[in-house]
Amino acid sequence: MNSIKTQNIDMKTPLSAFANRLNKRTGYLAEQFPPADTLEPERRQRLDEEISRIVGHTRLQFIPVGKGGIFLKLETDNPSETHYDRVYPYLIRSLERRGIIVPGVTEELYDSSSGSAGPSMNCFAKTYGYRPFNVLPQGLPPARINAHEETASGIIVSRYQNYLEGMIQTVRELLEDVTMQEKLRSKKAVFLNHSRRKETPEAFRAIGKEVIDQLPNGVELDTWICAMGNGTHIRGISEESLLRSKNEHEMTEFVHPG
Repeated sequence: MNSIKTQNIDMKTPLSAFANRLNKRTGYLAEQFPPADTLEPERRQRLDEEISRIVGHTRLQFIPVGKGGIFLKLETDNPSETHYDRVYPYLIRSLERRGIIVPGVTEELYDSSSGSAGPSMNCFAKTYGYRPFNVLPQGLPPARINAHEETASGIIVSRYQNYLEGMIQTVRELLEDVTMQEKLRSKKAVFLNHSRRKETPEAFRAIGKEVIDQLPNGVELDTWICAMGNGTHIRGISEESLLRSKNEHEMTEFVHPG
């Protein structure tokens, strides 16, 4: 794929912008983590514990409206300022346990992104010692492209005009590439495909749990309103809220960004 833009990455150095944000927003002193296969089990466990501490647990802000009000879940409190920070540490560790990602063998992680998933994946892939690559649709705003370029080891921008369909076609072509097929067979590379992994809605269920736990005593939600991309976000939240909410008339609505 000629559209891949490679960057030289020192795998022993954490992404500086990400590390600085962790320090600034959470007080967590980011360390220099070597490749995943060289981490001692105790140090890897400590890394997991730190990530669990700094990801999620975001604020719930109330805005009064008429006789009621709106609660906002501030997912920008996450290290990469996105709800996808809940997904990628969970997804990467799950795929490692399942033997799909093999520390010491797997070097490259790929995933598609049209917004905030890519930079989040890039930050946590590097934290765990992998080189991240993003497949992007054509027509992304420059700021979004820059966010991917600043955090990825390489990006692949679709040459097709039809946005998400074009991105999907580009992913198909990438997976059919002979060199990529060999990397996938040998597990040197893994395509994360977060929108189709069961781990993604599982990780998003934490948002529903946190919101209900954070509500003042006696307050019940009538409606959830979520931005909808690939559907995993709203699916995970809905599953958790249906299990935990006592309001049988609760509704879930979504807004699809234009």
